[in-house]
Order: sequence, then structure tokens, then C-alpha cells
Amino acid sequence: MATTKTSLTIRQKYELNPLKCSECFLLIPYKKRKKQGKLKFCNNNCSMIYYQKHGKYYSIETKRKMAIACSKAQAKVWDSDKKKKHSDIMKMVVKNNPSAYSTNNVCGRVKPIKIIDSYGNETKCLGNWELIVSEFLTKNDIKWTNKISEVFEYNWNNTIHRYFPDFKLPELNKYIEVKGFERERDREKWKQFPYDLIVLKLKEIKEIKNNTFSLEKFKGS
Repeated sequence: MATTKTSLTIRQKYELNPLKCSECFLLIPYKKRKKQGKLKFCNNNCSMIYYQKHGKYYSIETKRKMAIACSKAQAKVWDSDKKKKHSDIMKMVVKNNPSAYSTNNVCGRVKPIKIIDSYGNETKCLGNWELIVSEFLTKNDIKWTNKISEVFEYNWNNTIHRYFPDFKLPELNKYIEVKGFERERDREKWKQFPYDLIVLKLKEIKEIKNNTFSLEKFKGS
């Protein structure tokens, strides 16, 4: 009984219409079927030969020279003076527009979640940890917001940087930082912070989720 077209396996279909190497024109075995755009090669050697012939392949030495030339050109365009000038400009921009550079505008790390703070402002939490903290504060009648207009600075490696805590507790004059991974830079930043800062890490987040977290940190002024 002849095999029908609909009952053919992927391999059988391939063997009926196999790929040909773009360099040596030999049929490419099923297990080695790979495409680079519209080009097909039976092995890396054929691929290298093809690109050499068509001017699309560069030797290691050529690549090295190109990298050096690119590095020199970039250094001329972006020297230390221009880097400092750009840094000073960005610091001034952040200082004049703090809300545009707060933690609510940091993208790419975690998914922002829309919420309403204690003052009716629509805002965003960055990830589930911040959401858990905001819900905990609301549940315990602790007024909070993460719309922070102040710009806090700290010194790290003889350079002034900006810092935006995750939450502000206006009635308690305290701030909250939700931190998963703590670095030396973070510890130095917290040490220089001018107000009472509550740092919540994995341990505290677990306690909040298990309803065992103490409110002692939020008492007092």
C-alpha cells in the first residue's frame, strides 16, 4: 500500500525535497538541516568558504584591527570631559524632574502593577513584593505613597548619586525600601539617608505574607 502524502513524517517530507548546500551544492542530511536566512550549508567549512568568496567574512586579524579602530573613534567622540558634562546634565535633569526618574519609572526589571495610594493617587508598584507591602500598609491603616518628590543624594566612590526610596510614610516621617539583593553600595546609600528608613527584605516579606510581621518598626516618629 502506497504511503499517502498526508501520512508522511517530517523526515520523509524532507527527504523528498532536501536542502542543498549553498557552497558545494551537495544534499544536506536530515540531521544537519540548518538555515541561515536563505542560505544553507552542510558544514561550517562550507559556510566560511562561501562568506570569504562573497566578501562577507572577516579574518580574526581583520576583526581585531576593526575593533581597535572603532575603540579609538569612540574614545575621541566620548572622552572623559564629555562624559562628565553629560553626567552633570543628567543630574540636573533628575533634580529638576524627580517624578520622571523615581522608582515608578524604572522599566525592564519587573512588571509595574497599577494601584491607588492612601491619598487617592493612581500610581504603580514594581513587582509583587512592593504590592504586598502596599497592601500591608493599607490593611494596618498606615498612610503611604510612592509618589516621592524629594531628591535624595548619596556619595559612592567619590561621586554623587540620586536615590529614590520605594515608599514614603508621611504621617510617620519614615521611608521604606523593599530590597531583594543587598550590596555594599546599598548599605552605604542607606547609611547616608537623612530620614528613618525601614528596609524590608525577603525575611520581612515572608513574615508579612504569613501575618507574623511586627508593626514595631512603624511605631513612633
